[in-house]
Amino acid sequence: MDILIKILVGMLFVAVIYLIEKALVRFSKWYGAVPLIIWSIFIGYLLFTKGLSQFLGLLVVWIVGISVLAEIWQDVWHKKKHIQQRELDSMKAKDFKNR
Repeated sequence: MDILIKILVGMLFVAVIYLIEKALVRFSKWYGAVPLIIWSIFIGYLLFTKGLSQFLGLLVVWIVGISVLAEIWQDVWHKKKHIQQRELDSMKAKDFKNR
């Protein structure tokens, strides 16, 4: 039962980070890097407090976390670019129609 709770907390954590990522990327592309930086600082903190005995495990968790966060960041950025391009095409079509 303990592992199930850990998995659910992890899924909740990823969902919250996804929503934060979407909100931050709306302002600027580079604000989406904030969760990546926070994740790296958090894993670095755990590394120094737990000691080097768990280095390999924390390294794997850090790499997986960074890859997931980077994928979310890239996905949100591409969706934003697609929406902006669609709006621009719509505005161009209206402009040509009014001529």
